[in-house]
Amino acid sequence: MRKQLSGLFIIFLLVLCGCETVCPLPAKTLKPKDETEEIEVLEITSFTFNHNGMSTWDIYSYSARQTEDGVHLYLELNAGNYILDVVVDEPVLKRLGEIAGKYRLDKWDGFNKANDYVLDGNGFSLLMTLSNGSTIKAQGTNSYPNGYSGAKSEIYALFDELISTYGDAYPKTLLSDDLRDMYIKFTGEEGFGYRTFKFSANTQADGLIRLDIHIKGYEIWGNDPEYFFYGYCEKFPFDEVHSIVCKYDIPAWNGWERTAQNYLEREWFQIALSYAGSEHISAMGTLYPENYDEARDELLKLCVEFINENSESFLPWQG
Repeated sequence: MRKQLSGLFIIFLLVLCGCETVCPLPAKTLKPKDETEEIEVLEITSFTFNHNGMSTWDIYSYSARQTEDGVHLYLELNAGNYILDVVVDEPVLKRLGEIAGKYRLDKWDGFNKANDYVLDGNGFSLLMTLSNGSTIKAQGTNSYPNGYSGAKSEIYALFDELISTYGDAYPKTLLSDDLRDMYIKFTGEEGFGYRTFKFSANTQADGLIRLDIHIKGYEIWGNDPEYFFYGYCEKFPFDEVHSIVCKYDIPAWNGWERTAQNYLEREWFQIALSYAGSEHISAMGTLYPENYDEARDELLKLCVEFINENSESFLPWQG
């Protein structure tokens, strides 16, 4: 009896193995790697995007609304110090619909997050109305939905183009040659940390120049791993900085804020210059304006030479 059961068990195993060989499980169907999802263009009738940050030029609001006469643009830049209010005959909402479809802004609806561990930084809010009457709302503070960086960059580029065409928000020439304040900053990844080159020189009411310097990991600085200084000096070569500004037409950069898709792999820059008479130049991003490399290198060299020649005579911090 035992032998009979053993034989039946062996036959059962053979049948089972045979079935597994002859009748395999159905294979999964995989989409080809080059197959892409069709982009849907959203039909937008009104669009509002607000952005806030730590500086006035990083606080702006864009609004576009369809009217009987055309698209009504209402833009506030530099924390409301510049306003553009005009009706244009441009396919602005269609282009916004293409951006919205590309980055799936419809999936942002209901996003409302804040990073409470960050005490400063940036925030945004978005409100769109579609042709079917539905609305899309999203907002965040130091926290952003998927695709935010790319969408923000294209939205900014579109409205910057409109500003250049219909307004004069970013003057591209200077009336003054009396540079009073300079702020430059370059940052990028280096190994497992960040490298930074920050240099700020600001003219005070008493004529002293307040300095704020932080350099870490930049090859132009030499062998020193890190340098930090906050204090004052009596003179700063603003004239030489202004010569670089004119040489590379840096006023044409004014209002530049553009970010590359692979922004984590690129150097981020920020430059802010203020002249007598309230004229100023500001630009930032991981995409670079014309003559950027040459101007960057000369500004870095000038700052390093200034530190090397004057660091021993820097005045202590006056707090």
